[in-house]
Amino acid sequence: MGPAGAQPRGALADVLARAGAGLGGLALAVALTGWAATPRPELLIAGDGKLAGLLGGPDGLRGLSKAKGAGFVAQSWLENDGDMVEQAEAAERAGFSGTTARRAFRVAGRPAVLLAGKTAEASFAEACAAAALVVIDAPRPAQSGPCLVIDAALLEKTGPLAIRAGENGLDLTATRAPKARLWSGTHRDSADWQHARWAWPEAAVRRAGTQAPR
Repeated sequence: MGPAGAQPRGALADVLARAGAGLGGLALAVALTGWAATPRPELLIAGDGKLAGLLGGPDGLRGLSKAKGAGFVAQSWLENDGDMVEQAEAAERAGFSGTTARRAFRVAGRPAVLLAGKTAEASFAEACAAAALVVIDAPRPAQSGPCLVIDAALLEKTGPLAIRAGENGLDLTATRAPKARLWSGTHRDSADWQHARWAWPEAAVRRAGTQAPR
């Protein structure tokens, strides 16, 4: 449950709240915000959980978690940043390390990992024990562990997510209008985005100074 006085708005807000409710460190504040009125997100997650884009490095440019696949999404992200390079070049930038199935990075100063492919579910427990945030392109296992989790089930409902560092956690924003079925027939303006705030679990706070998992 969110902090006192927070009033979730819309079905997508409820989805984000439920996704974090079992983590033990969720602080939820929901608002409507415009994409153009906010700074560039530190982290972008594709709707299928297979691609991430991270701002970083001395040049402040966005690196991508893989060099090919999801090309339309990758180019859209880069173009929205005003960055006219190819996906493969952006994937060579600093920010991500590890294998294609397990991409390690840092977000808001904390270790994170993106798990994709056939080994994602089998790798989850180890990744969650070492990282503060795990992005996985499959439904998360029943025993999630002490990390924040963005999984396929959540992304199916929210679509792609833009993530920014908050005061003590992450601010998540859906970057496209939710599917009509989420609104139970109620029309919502596609220019309005749902926003939620997840606080770091206590275990993740203790990991703030650790290196990204390999």
